Order: sequence, then structure tokens, then C-alpha cells
Amino acid sequence: MQTQDTRPDRFGQSQTALRAANRDLPHLRIYAQAHVGPPNRIAFVVVHGVGEDRDRRRRVRAEAGDLLQRLGYTVELEAKRDACDMAPRRPVIDAYGRGEAKGYSPAHTEAPSVRGENPHRA
Repeated sequence: MQTQDTRPDRFGQSQTALRAANRDLPHLRIYAQAHVGPPNRIAFVVVHGVGEDRDRRRRVRAEAGDLLQRLGYTVELEAKRDACDMAPRRPVIDAYGRGEAKGYSPAHTEAPSVRGENPHRA
């Protein structure tokens, strides 16, 4: 029996939280190199949309890693393990603000915000 890999969904939620926390980076995108095997392993986070600013890219990558670790994922490169590209699956929100993506329920899978507060609530 195979279980559904939730890494793309969680990765999409993390990207949404990062974009909310870094509104000055309108083209911010992240994707991952994920280890083949256990579904709680991510090898590396790749950040796009920050220009040539290496320090900013490193900070955003660290924030993404922290978010994913708080969601229960291990983010570390493991020697001699195959990895594959993993794109985020961003949640689709309908006109009433409800999540409509596969398996996405804001009440149960909401990603923690980068700075500790929930950007979706006033």
C-alpha cells in the first residue's frame, strides 16, 4: 500500500508563507531536490527570484528549511542517495477562501508562517 507523498503540498504551503513574508520579492519561487525514499526527507531547497543577492537567497533558503522542519521534514543532503526535482503544489483557493487542492484543508495543513504569526488571519 502506497501513501500519497505530501511533500509537494507542504512545499507549496511553505512557498506561500515565504512569499507573504517577503512581499518585496514578487517573483520568489522555491523548489526542492528531494531524496528518493522516505517521504519525510528533503535534500536541498532551491530559491529563485531574489536576483543576485546571495545573502538574501541564503536567508530565504534558511527560512524555507525552518518551515519544512516545523512541518516534520528533515532537510539535509545525504551522501550516495538519489534525489529528484520536486516542484511546489500551491493550494488553490476558491472565491470563499476555502482550499480546493487535493488533500488541502487549511484547518489541518496550514503551514506555519515564517515570523510566527499567521499571515491569513487579521
